[in-house]
Amino acid sequence: MTVGIKNFIRGILSLTSYPVRVYGINQFRLSRRLVFSKKVQHLGKWYITMGNRWLCRTRMPYSEFKREFAKQYGLTDDEFEKLEFTVDYLSFCE
Repeated sequence: MTVGIKNFIRGILSLTSYPVRVYGINQFRLSRRLVFSKKVQHLGKWYITMGNRWLCRTRMPYSEFKREFAKQYGLTDDEFEKLEFTVDYLSFCE
């Protein structure tokens, strides 16, 4: 096993690891593809911004995050309904 994989597994199993809430944005059903831009960068710390599913860690409440994301991209009501927002938890270690 490589050192990177060992450290990753150690981090998951570590007693000092803790779950962090992240918001997922799934755009599979959207007819156009959103391209990550600086206009949403201020919403939080982004972990994945490529492809159809993005992950963001933020202190914003869930409903506020969704509203602000839609506002920054100028989404119509129909487009907003096609986006799938989820709440997930990732394990981080100190």
